[in-house]
Amino acid sequence: MQVTVTGHHIPLSNSLRDFAKQKLGKLSQHSEQILHADVVLTHQSGRNKAEVKVGIPGHNLISHADGRDMYHILGLAIDKVDKQLVRVKEKRTTRRTQEVTINEEA
Repeated sequence: MQVTVTGHHIPLSNSLRDFAKQKLGKLSQHSEQILHADVVLTHQSGRNKAEVKVGIPGHNLISHADGRDMYHILGLAIDKVDKQLVRVKEKRTTRRTQEVTINEEA
């Protein structure tokens, strides 16, 4: 998985980059088909914002979070993408099992 961490109007420390890569690495527990992950961290008008985009085949998962602590909002945004990824995975497996049961009945 290719991970890109960028900052707008904020200098990024190595520890913040490592934190983002570590949290995004845990997403591979739910899906091995993750193509890329992009993180954009922004400081604007005294507020910090995090935007996380994760690409998987057929879907682009996007989440936003804002607040004061950059580590906290980054964790929130990645957790939101994690929930989206689980939902997509469950949707795929549910559809596959429904197809099998329909074919067996026919």
